[in-house]
Amino acid sequence: GDPSFQYVYTGIGAGDAERLFEDGKQPVIKEEARLIATVEQIDRAVGIVPRGAFVKTPLGSVQENRNFEGLSLTEAKKLSSYFHFTEPVNLKNKTLLEKADLDPSTDFLDSLEHDIPQDITFVW
Repeated sequence: GDPSFQYVYTGIGAGDAERLFEDGKQPVIKEEARLIATVEQIDRAVGIVPRGAFVKTPLGSVQENRNFEGLSLTEAKKLSSYFHFTEPVNLKNKTLLEKADLDPSTDFLDSLEHDIPQDITFVW
């Protein structure tokens, strides 16, 4: 598309509308900003890594695991062997009993095992 094209944003809640329309202008979104947001959403949804490919150090930094040689065929067939490569959301909601079975150095991301596919409609 044309990066300079501007969309008029119409999906505004009642509370936001008062604040956004104070200057009398409708908010606009440039094609470039919309494209960046769309790519980030797709990247967040599809960025996955196999269990063990990255490790979390005791200081909290995440590093590539140099000793990772891949998953076994059995493990590669399980959704629980793959993680979203984004900031964890569901991990924080686990109970202490569920967290007891996790290895903090490798199980620090959200697993794919409980993901429910969303209906995504593409407009061409």
